[in-house]
Formats: sequence, C-alpha cells, structure tokens
Amino acid sequence: MSARGTQRVAARGVAALLWFFLVLFCLRVAGQALVVFFDVPWLPPMATWQSGLLPYPWLLLSQIVIVVLFARISLDVGRGRGVFSEPRAWLGAAMLAFAVPYLLAMLVRYGVRMSLYPGERWVGGSIPTVFHWVLAGFLLTSGHHHWRRANPATRAGVRTRLARGPLLAAAVAILALALWGGAYLARLPPPKT
Repeated sequence: MSARGTQRVAARGVAALLWFFLVLFCLRVAGQALVVFFDVPWLPPMATWQSGLLPYPWLLLSQIVIVVLFARISLDVGRGRGVFSEPRAWLGAAMLAFAVPYLLAMLVRYGVRMSLYPGERWVGGSIPTVFHWVLAGFLLTSGHHHWRRANPATRAGVRTRLARGPLLAAAVAILALALWGGAYLARLPPPKT
C-alpha cells in the first residue's frame, strides 16, 4: 500500500473514533432533552444532567453548536476533503493545548465531587463530567490527528512559537482552572454529615 493509501486508512480510523465520540455526545444531548421536554421516567432526573453553571436553553444551544461543528470535523476527516481534512499543525497544537488541561480539570472535578459526596461514588452526579471527558476525547483525537499528519517543518515552526510563551499559557490555564473551580465549588451544596 502506498504512503497516501496508508494515510487514508489512518484518517478513516480517526474519523471512526471521532464519530464514536460524537454519537456518545449526541446521546447525552438527546437524553437530557427527553428529560426536559417529555419528563421520561426511565432516565435520571434533570438535576443529574447538568451542573447548573448554564441555564438549560443556553446549554442546549451550545450543545447544538458543538454537535454541528464536530459533525463537520468528523465528516471532513473521514472524506479526506473539506476545511478540517487538511492537517494543520497550529490547529492540532491549539486543540491539544486546550484538550489536555480540559481533561485534567474534569478529572479533578470528578475527584472533588466524589470526595465530597462518597455516597454518590461512581455514578451520582457524574453525567456532566463524563461527557466532558467525551468532548475532551474528541478534541484530543482530532488535535493529535492534525499534529501528527502536519508537515514536520510546520510543526517545528509551531513548536518554536509555542516555546516563546509557556509561562503566559500556564498562567492563563491556572487562572481559568482556578476561576472554574471556584465557581463550581461555590455551587455545590454542602456535604451531608
């Protein structure tokens, strides 16, 4: 098989993984919508579906935007043509730079929640957090795909630019995590004793 053929097979494998993450996220969006609009009894109650940082109409709108964008990315990568099919080192680096701290923050969020509410351990109140992991998985997969398939010279240029501002990036990430953590912890009800 030619190098180009090998790349196409690899891209299809990446696309399949992207579609998997997208379908999981769509099931989450549909599940919450069923609870909100049809009050289905066989799904968990509304309180377990979202953390409350966004009112549901805004959350639903943001979820629809995410679904449309991720579907386009998955489609482009799978077809090998379109805006998101061309490997771009800067896009891969940006996705990875966002996805890694995002995933780490969600893992910390899960740990904090489980330590504050041991009675809910493993599944209680974890629907939002688990689906943040799904979104991070999509971003990690897509970012890695773009980074690995980009021209090595382009990757070297991106590395050089990234190396100029690691302290600023770290400061912004720490500030964002601190603000998110404070907002999240402020909304948690007190632990039962």
